[in-house]
Amino acid sequence: MPPSYRNDPVQTEIHSGMQPFSIVTIALDRDSGKLLKLWLPSSLLREIPDYPGDGSFLDWSGGSAPDVCLVDFDKGAAKAFNIAELIHQDNPNTAIFAVSSDDRPEVIIQAMRGGCSEYLFKPLVRDQLLEALIRAGSRRRERKERASAQVLTFIGAKGGCGVTTIATQLGALLAGSKRTFLLDLHPSLGDAGLYLGFASNQCHSYELMQNADRLEAELLQSLVLHHYSGLDVVPSPNDFDSARHAPTSAITQTFNVLRFLYDFIIIDPPAGLNEHTAKLLGHSDYLYIVTVAEVSALRNVSQILEHLAQEEIPDERIRVILNRFEKRSPIPDSQIEKVIRRKIFRTVPNQYEQAVRTITTGESKDDLSRSDLMRNLKGWADLIAGPTAQAIAASASANNKKKSGILGFFGGGA
Repeated sequence: MPPSYRNDPVQTEIHSGMQPFSIVTIALDRDSGKLLKLWLPSSLLREIPDYPGDGSFLDWSGGSAPDVCLVDFDKGAAKAFNIAELIHQDNPNTAIFAVSSDDRPEVIIQAMRGGCSEYLFKPLVRDQLLEALIRAGSRRRERKERASAQVLTFIGAKGGCGVTTIATQLGALLAGSKRTFLLDLHPSLGDAGLYLGFASNQCHSYELMQNADRLEAELLQSLVLHHYSGLDVVPSPNDFDSARHAPTSAITQTFNVLRFLYDFIIIDPPAGLNEHTAKLLGHSDYLYIVTVAEVSALRNVSQILEHLAQEEIPDERIRVILNRFEKRSPIPDSQIEKVIRRKIFRTVPNQYEQAVRTITTGESKDDLSRSDLMRNLKGWADLIAGPTAQAIAASASANNKKKSGILGFFGGGA
């Protein structure tokens, strides 16, 4: 937080927590807009000059759901009500403030029914805005305290970079000490379930999200696949329908439920940035971009990083993983870092043949404990989970010595 803000309660509140407030205004009149710019940092504000037409709220707001949305009700109460209602349905965690000079009770009630948590009269008063922001910030902190799960999204620079292999291995390793959930969001024929030894499933990821409005712990446990490592999995659809998509509201509701039930949520989406992965950006605590030392993959990494910068995703949430690393690679890691203008967060050694062999035949955990690949991933999982989790995992590992299957340690599912 800049030093000049430390004695200002408004600035203290909007900069508190892991991320500062993001605020979107819709059809706000010029005078009110000037006051906001006077009171709040311009970097936190995004303006939508008129009531949006068709499309999702994320499309209007720039790809990620803001913490607060101010909607002007004076330019058209009916339109404003519909906009507020749509925002509340798609993004229930966004606090909606109605802004109006109309003090009629029926208009205020209608705004509240549409999902507005605050009703601010014109001209805006700084103290009233402050109190509303403090209340919204308090609710945001309460949600984070109740739902402390970390969402780890793995994005492949292109197909074939080994994202699913890494996601399934890390998921099973984390599940030794933490409640861990793996969601395969490929619209068709994803491999996460197969890599973990599951030949069939009762529910796929898009069915899960379609039922997000009635999702709760007991129902979820009846739908997920339970891997012996402790990892819970919902695989992708096992067909060729690649046109599937999930509404933003369904994705939001699904994550809201999962965050209360798990410590880590691992997402395995299609490679690259597309309509599927774009919807995940605002929900992800960390974005792992997985690449290999190939020209086309590195080009894509640069483009993905550029897009994430445009979407104002904080740098500390973005981590580049170099998979199939070889010390004598034709493209050394130092050159890769120059190309992508970013440090490589972690390298994963190249043991592709062993990975394929263990996927198809199974191998004992004792055999795999001697592999560089598994030692590397175990160290990565320990780094994510923390030292307490490492001790829990060590004490529990003796119960699984006879298991075999996908990548040895990740043997067949129950």
